[in-house]
Amino acid sequence: MSPKKTSLISRRDFLKGAAGVAGLAASGTILQACAPLASPTPVPPQAPTVPPIPTKVPVPTVAATAVLTGPAGTLRIAMRETLLSLDPQKEYQIVSLGFTNRCFADPLVNYDDKYNFVPGLALSWTAIDDLTWEFKLREGVKFHNGEKFNAEAVKYSFERMKDPNYKAGGASLLADVDSVKVKDEYTVLVRTKEPSGALLPNLTLVSIVPIEASKRDDFATNPVGTGPFRFVEYKKGERLVMEANREYWGGAPKLKQVIYYPIAEDTTRMAAVRTGEVDIAYGILPEEIAGLKVMPQLEVFSVLSNDCVGVIAYLEGDKPRIKSKVRKAMLMAIDREKIVSKILQGVGAVARSVVSAALPFFNPNLTPYPYDPKQAKALLTEAGYPDGFSSNLVVPSGFYPKDAEITQAVAAYLKQIGINLEVRLVEQSSAWPLRRVPYEFFYSGGAVMNMDGDMAFSRDYMPETSREKYNNPEVTRLIKAARASSKQDQRRELYRQVQAAIWEDMPRIQIHDVGDVWAMSKRVKNWQPRPDKTIVLKDASVEG
Repeated sequence: MSPKKTSLISRRDFLKGAAGVAGLAASGTILQACAPLASPTPVPPQAPTVPPIPTKVPVPTVAATAVLTGPAGTLRIAMRETLLSLDPQKEYQIVSLGFTNRCFADPLVNYDDKYNFVPGLALSWTAIDDLTWEFKLREGVKFHNGEKFNAEAVKYSFERMKDPNYKAGGASLLADVDSVKVKDEYTVLVRTKEPSGALLPNLTLVSIVPIEASKRDDFATNPVGTGPFRFVEYKKGERLVMEANREYWGGAPKLKQVIYYPIAEDTTRMAAVRTGEVDIAYGILPEEIAGLKVMPQLEVFSVLSNDCVGVIAYLEGDKPRIKSKVRKAMLMAIDREKIVSKILQGVGAVARSVVSAALPFFNPNLTPYPYDPKQAKALLTEAGYPDGFSSNLVVPSGFYPKDAEITQAVAAYLKQIGINLEVRLVEQSSAWPLRRVPYEFFYSGGAVMNMDGDMAFSRDYMPETSREKYNNPEVTRLIKAARASSKQDQRRELYRQVQAAIWEDMPRIQIHDVGDVWAMSKRVKNWQPRPDKTIVLKDASVEG
């Protein structure tokens, strides 16, 4: 998924926008980085690394009886990204899906906190045969504008998302769907082109939209859904304001209002959560963690994400990179433990598979590849390159945590076994197209947005879809077998076998599982960050 370049809110604009919302509510060398170092010294609370923001965002007062009578309080969240669209079907962007798919809108199928399927707008689902699923829908649900939710809305939503003229970012989620038929007002039959165990995981990212409202020209900036929060106001690059849907089918949320601020500047975002301008901030820098942890009003969460980052080798052509022993040598030449502990300051984890350990199908039993430069040099010699070789590594600059520092460290480690790797930091919009043409090595991850193995492996390890030209017939067979099964336990076991086979081939030199760090005010209750970054706020509340 190629990121899009957007204009994000500045420090000055954040303060200006915050005031508007208040009114609305009321009305050296890289090897040195990896050399043995002392543990980082906690930042004393009296000397914060970021200057405080002088103006606080007023929180709307709530009558004492409001807690007893309905939703109360305002929750303010800050992340880096601007929401590209509020149409819940349009953009295939993590932050857009995180909000629109669980705040404004609902899918037919949801995940619980353990990533087991639970009912969304569908009460139940049954595989009638290998190609047909029957979904029984909730009755009595209405969209925020009063339109009725029923089987026709489901059929329309699927067809809208599949329409090539609509150009939905997540259209591939419904690529397996052949037809949608209305059996009765609250029953839908979904027929797939082939047996598809991936259908249910994919549907967790497919929002249902109202037929009439979604045809409006302003739907992308004035959305309507069935979710626990209604749209109030949106100023792109400044703020998004939502209010409680008191008629929500799952019960009214506890929060009266939610405000999202896109704050691109890391220092501004850190200062905002330290001084109370926002209640939750995402994307905390590793060097800020110690200083935030000693602040009594804050909690800091570090969770493994659904992404694993590494060096991807293009596997065609007559070059050293196409040999598995070369790639294994590269992995064993890199002290990944030190990269995580020193450069990332303990955020995330050393990669132990080709996918993140946060995913429910992760295989924890793969043979580890330790840091062993001597063995790495021996493997390189066995592969026919005793004197090493030269190559280059393209890095989409700034997209992954500490990517410049990490890739420079990787190059320094590889130099010690004779591999001269030129690191090319490329602006993101220019870097991503390079993955679609032959390259040497590319620094990238593979976020599994629906937390399912089919997305992870069909996208990157099938011969017809692999951008690095990976092709292993046994891996292909296992992926297809998992896709054809509707039994989730069986699918997850097959994906563990897939990982074992890919781990032996080593098409990617995986460095680390990405860690997400969030800071949260202790006034926030009943909320936890998730590996998929989904923002589930229905049961969250604030005190004071």
